[in-house]
Amino acid sequence: MEEKHKKLFGYAVVGAFGTVAVGLMIGSIPFVMPAFRRICLPFVPATDNQVRNVISLLKKRKGNVIDLGSGDGRIVLAAAKMGFPAVGVELNPWLVIYSKIKTLYLGLSDSASFQRRDIWKTDLKKYDNIVIFGVEQMIFFFIRWPN
Repeated sequence: MEEKHKKLFGYAVVGAFGTVAVGLMIGSIPFVMPAFRRICLPFVPATDNQVRNVISLLKKRKGNVIDLGSGDGRIVLAAAKMGFPAVGVELNPWLVIYSKIKTLYLGLSDSASFQRRDIWKTDLKKYDNIVIFGVEQMIFFFIRWPN
């Protein structure tokens, strides 16, 4: 009888570890898939210092804000707390969902929104303040963006 319990316990342990392993693999797919794109832009959250710097620059500005590659929405939510209508554009669907949930939780749905979109296909003409953190090649491109 004891041999049967050991066997069942073994199956339960293997099943539990297998379930956790498969869950981790499925959960990591959205974060690993960007590495397979032609241009890989990793998610690196803005530091508190970077958010403070953006906020200090926005204090002297008016209008609306767009954050290209908004990630987890730190910049957009900080701008919305200051009263700016703010939009975040992000390609990673999990980060967009996270940002939308955080927006609801903070009660900023009237002033902050997030869209899953390619930043290269985003029309920037209607925005007064554009925020972008990214790789050097991207920033160089935006500096030289034609009018």
